[in-house]
Amino acid sequence: TISVTDDGQPGLTDSGLVTIALKQVLVSDPADARVLVPLITSPTSTWRDLLFDEASWTNGQTGVGYERNSGYEALLNTDVEAEMYATNSSVWIRIPFLVDDPATLAKLTLRMKYDDGFVAYLNGQRIESRNAPSEPLAWNEEATDDHSDSAAVTFEEYDLSAFLNALVAGDNVLAIHGLNGGSSSSDMLIVPELTTTGGGTIGLTTLPVIVGPLVDALTSSS
Repeated sequence: TISVTDDGQPGLTDSGLVTIALKQVLVSDPADARVLVPLITSPTSTWRDLLFDEASWTNGQTGVGYERNSGYEALLNTDVEAEMYATNSSVWIRIPFLVDDPATLAKLTLRMKYDDGFVAYLNGQRIESRNAPSEPLAWNEEATDDHSDSAAVTFEEYDLSAFLNALVAGDNVLAIHGLNGGSSSSDMLIVPELTTTGGGTIGLTTLPVIVGPLVDALTSSS
């Protein structure tokens, strides 16, 4: 149940409707993922498509990366140091998630912790990037700039509502091409979150109900 609290700006009446925007976490932190440090023989573009077969990839969870000194240990759930260090600056990550009805969604937000860069794809479509070159990306691509360790541990947020039409009912995939500043870098980190906002209306005569943390916004009309 959801509760509407009258803060007086404007006050709620005992009739009319309340529009409720509910936040839904599509990709959590951490989230189950498939991970690959690619080889020269790996497919360079189809890996990020919805129907790609990643059965041979490593089962893991986000965050993905490694730490040779100290700083990222608490954020890491899939350590790829053995595969990446002194070998490759790239890691590919596929995170599956479900959407019931994309038509009910009004907002899409990606949050990222990253060192040093990334490209994000939604069902194969490029939707966001930082410190990354233009397409096509090589299997061993490097970040185009550094992202400091102190900045990397804080989420950056991107409004991707323009890409809501890339979602489909049922299975979806968020694919991340993680980019390090060089294969000999001492650390690497990729932690994504993906959330969306949908809504509905309830009649004020159905109250009282309880407010919870997933209520993103309330508006009322008489």
